[in-house]
Order: sequence, then C-alpha cells, then structure tokens
Amino acid sequence: MEYIRSLDVLASLPLTRVHPGHGEPIEDPHGLIDGMREHHRARSEDLAARLTTDGKTGWQLANEVFSGLEGFDNFLAVSEVVAHVDLLVREGRAEPVIRDGVTFYRKI
Repeated sequence: MEYIRSLDVLASLPLTRVHPGHGEPIEDPHGLIDGMREHHRARSEDLAARLTTDGKTGWQLANEVFSGLEGFDNFLAVSEVVAHVDLLVREGRAEPVIRDGVTFYRKI
C-alpha cells in the first residue's frame, strides 16, 4: 500500500529527469512511474481472477503466477503475491480465512 502511495506522490511531482542511487539517469520518470503503476494494477487484477470461493494460500497463488522458482525466489514470490492480495483485501475484493492455522485468500 505504501509503495502504491509513493508512486502516486511521485506521479504528482513535476519531474523531468531523475538521478537514481545507481544506474543511468531516468529521462522519462513519469513514463516509468506509469508503467510501474500499470504493472501493479495488472498483477492485482490477475490475482483477483485467480481467487476462488474456497480460497488459496499465498504459496498456491505464487506457484500459479511464478512457476519453476527455486530457493529464496520462492519467498520473494510469496511475499509479492501476499502484498497484492492484501491490497485486494483492503479494497473489499478478497478476504483472508484461516483454516488449520493456514491463511487462505478467497474472493468475495
């Protein structure tokens, strides 16, 4: 949620060129910001479409979205998925349900 709000704040600024902490200057910061916002909207919509009335765990959703991951990348995938699903919960489009100590996310 904070990340999305940060992108919204950045989008409201009159930026023309941005010098990041590493890499080349960003010549089209608004284009990059818009692309990042769209990516996150699309990911959230994709996850919303994958939810069922029975629910799925963050692990199950991550394996649907990111196949073939190994090691620490699994943790990163689950973290990203749960962050997006948490936004869906805040928007009233999903709800967490705990069964046997495991959190499942289901569509509303």
